[in-house]
Amino acid sequence: MNDFMDLCKRRQSCRDFSEKPVEHDKLLQCVEAGRLTHSACNAQPWSFVVVESPDMVSQVAACG
Repeated sequence: MNDFMDLCKRRQSCRDFSEKPVEHDKLLQCVEAGRLTHSACNAQPWSFVVVESPDMVSQVAACG
């Protein structure tokens, strides 16, 4: 448990994102991994929206 706590204390968040688009196949793999994730009582209460258009990404980001 101490190793886990040490990891939590040392973790960092990346805020320097590349302008290079993520390949479509990789996006699909990420969505599939999320879809297969366990949920309480197998409720699967999530939905995913993948935005690949740079203009649309900016618009979605502005909504948050």
